[in-house]
Amino acid sequence: MIKEYINLPRPLYVIIFAFMINSFGNFVRPFLTFLLTDKYGFSKDYTGFIVSLVTFIIVPGSLIGGRLVDTLGRKRIMIIFHLISALCLIICAFIEKPRLIIYLLLASSLSLSIASPGFNSMITDISKEELRKTAFSLSYLGVNFGFALGSMIAGFLYKNYTKLLFLGNAITTIIAMILIYFFVEETLPKKEDIKMLKLSPKESYEEGSTLQALIKRPVLLAFGFIYIVFSLVYNQCAFALPIHLNQLFNSEGAKLYGMVMALNAFTVVIFTPFINSFTERYPSLFCVGIAGMLFAFGFGLNFFARVPWMFFISTFIWTLGEIIDAVNNRAFIAENSPVSHRGRFNSVMQIIMGSGYTLSPYIAGKFLRNNSVETIWVYTFYLALLGSFMMFALNYYYCKGKLIKVEGEEV
Repeated sequence: MIKEYINLPRPLYVIIFAFMINSFGNFVRPFLTFLLTDKYGFSKDYTGFIVSLVTFIIVPGSLIGGRLVDTLGRKRIMIIFHLISALCLIICAFIEKPRLIIYLLLASSLSLSIASPGFNSMITDISKEELRKTAFSLSYLGVNFGFALGSMIAGFLYKNYTKLLFLGNAITTIIAMILIYFFVEETLPKKEDIKMLKLSPKESYEEGSTLQALIKRPVLLAFGFIYIVFSLVYNQCAFALPIHLNQLFNSEGAKLYGMVMALNAFTVVIFTPFINSFTERYPSLFCVGIAGMLFAFGFGLNFFARVPWMFFISTFIWTLGEIIDAVNNRAFIAENSPVSHRGRFNSVMQIIMGSGYTLSPYIAGKFLRNNSVETIWVYTFYLALLGSFMMFALNYYYCKGKLIKVEGEEV
C-alpha cells in the first residue's frame, strides 16, 4: 500500500510537501465561525452570511484562475496569488477592526481561489493517467497530515493568541511558495508538445470554449450538480459543528473542535493508503456514492451526540467518506478533462460542486434562527442518502457508456 507512492515523479513530491506545509498553517479558515461569533460578537445569522460570502467569492476567483493557469502558466499564478493572500492575513494580525478584517479575509479568499486551479492542474500535468488516483491520494494525504498537526496547534492558539493564527497562516503560505518557486518547473504543456503525449480521447487537446468542451461531457456536468448535495452536507463540519460544540461545551468548545479536526486529519493520514488501495478496483462514481452513505451516517450521528466521544465516532465515520470522496472525485474530473482546458475544467467544476459549500452556511444560519442545531443533522442524513442514490444511478449509466461522448463517439 505504501510502495505505490514511491515511483511518482519527483516534482510531485515537492508540490505535495509544499502544500503540506501550507495546510499545516491553515489556522484561520477552520476557525472562522468561532472568530466571527465568539471573538467579534456577530450573530449566527450574520456569521452564516459572511462564511457563505467568503465561499461564494471563490466563484469569480476560480473562473479567473482557471483561465490564467491555462494561458499564463500554473506556477506563476499560484505563487503570485498565494503571496497576495498571505499579505492580507499579515495585515489582519495587526488591526483591531472586525469589519476591516472581514474585507481582508474576503480578499484573501479571492486570491486563493484564483490560485487554486493551478494545484490540481499541476498534479494532472505531472502524473500519468494510470497513476492519477495514486497521485491525488498522496496529495490528499500530505495536505491532511499538515492539517492534522496544525489543527491541534490552532485549537490552543485560538483563545489567547489570535494574532498568531493569522501570522502562522501567512508564514507557512510564503514558505510553501518559496519551495514551488525554486524546485518545481512550469508544468503547462506547450501546444506543440501535446501531440507527443499519450492521452486518452477524453483528455485530448480540444479547440473551442470551455462550454463547448463541457457539453461534450454531460456526465461530468451531471456529476457536478449531484455533488452539490454532498457539499451542502459536508460543510456543516465547518459551520453547524462548531456552533453545536460551543453550545454544549461553552469555553471548551473551540478546543474540542480543534481535537475533532485533528482526529479528522489523522484519520486521513492513517487510512488513506488502505482505502486508496481497496477502492482502486471500483469505478470512481460508485466510490463517491459510498462516500455519501458514510456522510449520511457520520453527520447523522451528531443528532444523538451529547458527550465528546460520540463526536469523535461521528467524525471518524464521515472522515472515511471524505477520504473515499476526495481521491475519487478529483480523479474522475481529471480523467474527463481535455489537456487544453484542465485549469478551466477544474475551476468550473469547483464552482459547480462548491456551490453547496457557499449556500450551506447561509441556509444553516437562517435555519438556526427558528430551530435547534441538533435538527440540522436530521436533514444532513437524508440529503446525503439522496445524493448517494443519485450518484449510484449516474455510475450505472456512465459504466454503460450512455452519457459521455467525445468528438461524437461513445467511449
